[in-house]
Amino acid sequence: MARLTLYAPFFLSDVDTPEPDEKSIITYVSQLYDVFPEPPPGHPLFDVEGQKKLQQFRELATSLHHWIKEHIVVMQDRNFPNTLIEMKRLAENSQRFRVEDVPPRLHEKERIAHAFRDIERFLQDSGERLDRDLHPEAIDRNWNQLMMLYQERDQMIHDEIKRYLETILI
Repeated sequence: MARLTLYAPFFLSDVDTPEPDEKSIITYVSQLYDVFPEPPPGHPLFDVEGQKKLQQFRELATSLHHWIKEHIVVMQDRNFPNTLIEMKRLAENSQRFRVEDVPPRLHEKERIAHAFRDIERFLQDSGERLDRDLHPEAIDRNWNQLMMLYQERDQMIHDEIKRYLETILI
């Protein structure tokens, strides 16, 4: 035969005293577990969809951030080859970068800005933190630096090719 344990009614007022006894507190807390044996299926502060969007944003923004930083280093390199053929190859690579590499990354940057607007409210409500380098303003700042360095480097490459051609023709 199954045993049925009955508890005397226990009220908050029983423990709402200046010095409640330990047994009253334990009894009160254990009754909470009887009433709520399982946590609610969705914690009111845990937003699964928000967490998923945040994770996707972090992955996309981190990938672009690393790509930008990597290419900033490349664009800062001013050690050019010594031959016209190698300089022309460098110019072709520069052109390829502008035509093939930049457009899809620009599209990613736009997706990041849009995704950030989607998760901004979630970040405020949840208290989640985001690395400053992943904020759209920081990505824009780094992007602009990369594009400026690219333009400077591309101009220097073309100037160097022009100088090589002038020395050949003289």
